[in-house]
Amino acid sequence: QNNIFNLNELKFKSKKRKLKYYNMNSSKLTSKDLGSEKLFFDVKELLPGQLSYPYHFHSDNEEVFIILEGEATLRQNNKKRKVKKGDLIFFPNRLKGAHQLFNHTDQMVRYLDLTTNFGNDICCYPDSKKINAGSGNIFKIEDKVDYFAGEEEKPKFWK
Repeated sequence: QNNIFNLNELKFKSKKRKLKYYNMNSSKLTSKDLGSEKLFFDVKELLPGQLSYPYHFHSDNEEVFIILEGEATLRQNNKKRKVKKGDLIFFPNRLKGAHQLFNHTDQMVRYLDLTTNFGNDICCYPDSKKINAGSGNIFKIEDKVDYFAGEEEKPKFWK
């Protein structure tokens, strides 16, 4: 198994999202190609005028972006700042690490997204008030219920 790859030789594929502001390319190289179990990574190309992902933070996993090419505007913890080639940005888990990139330029932005991959990370989206419990299980926070909701009676199993 090859564990050395040159970032300048990566091949990319379109995410082909049918949304106006969330289109990007993703490298064909994956963490599995390197045999990684505890780290997730992806090299991404953020196209002009596009947002990376909905504004979000993780419950357990930490994340790092390394800007490889171009310049973008980073929204982190509801503050804006410009990031550029060579910048390494760390996002702690929890609300203080909420983040999103916007390519405000007319040039493509390429960055490495490196994330720890431990346990059952929950992704929270403050703008749209959703949570992603993994495996495509996305819920509106307003649907939150009490821990014992639906548990008021003894289960039929015990009757």
